[in-house]
This record gives sequence, C-alpha cells and structure tokens, in this order.
Amino acid sequence: MVTGVYGRETIDIVGAVVAQDVVTLVVVVPVRTVVPALDGGARAVVVRPAGRPSTSAAAWRVPSNPVHVLDLAFFFPAAWVSGVSLLRRRGLGCATAPGVFAFLALTYVPILMTPLVAVARGAEPSRGVVPPIGKVLLVSKAALVQMLRSQA
Repeated sequence: MVTGVYGRETIDIVGAVVAQDVVTLVVVVPVRTVVPALDGGARAVVVRPAGRPSTSAAAWRVPSNPVHVLDLAFFFPAAWVSGVSLLRRRGLGCATAPGVFAFLALTYVPILMTPLVAVARGAEPSRGVVPPIGKVLLVSKAALVQMLRSQA
C-alpha cells in the first residue's frame, strides 16, 4: 500500500511517478536555472524550453495518464514537423530540433530510473525497456550535442 503524496496512485504507476519527480528535481530544475545563468547565448535559449517541469501523474486524478495524452497530441506531432523540416534543411527544423532532442533526453531519463525506484521500494523491477530506451537516449544526446556544437 502506498501512502503520503503518492497514496492515491496505483501500485503499478508509483515507480514511474517517483522517477519522474526525482528527475524533475535533480535534472530539470538545474537545467531551468543553472544553464541559462552560465550561458545566456543561443544554447540556453534552445535547451531551456525542454527543461520545463514535467507534469507528474500524481498531480492528476484521472483514469488515463495525461502525460501520454500530451505527448501524443502535442509533442510527437511537433517532433515530426521538426524532423521533416530538419531533413529538408529548413530553418524551422534547425531552430526546433535541439529542443526536441533535449526534451527526448529528459523524457527518457525517468523511464530508465523507474527500475531503480522499484528496487528501492522493494518491488520487482521491469528491466525490459532499459536497453532500447537507453540506446535512444544516447542517440538523442549525441544529436543534441552535435547540434549545439554546430550552432556555437
């Protein structure tokens, strides 16, 4: 049984919610505050939108996960437009792709942390998603680093 802040969540989603909240605190908050302070140039402008705090499922009391709805309704179509524009070497793609890659990286970190949260809570972790998500995270990070270097 889960109590406290996550007491209204199902046991199946608590690990993911805790992982998301930890990443928001440890990664997103510094990205939103430290990166802009260190570099007021183009890199801060590109990375900052991706660092917006994610909405935790704990804040919503609905049967479906609104984060998934937001991803499908807004992020994936925007990422598709950005990717197509980038492949066609259009300005929109060059301007938006780094933010898309940064957002992807910040999206995948909580997924990779979820098994660690399960172990910490004494639950059986599901590790099947770690290899493919880890590979996509590395590719997203490499693409982001390459794009930021080319814009510097």
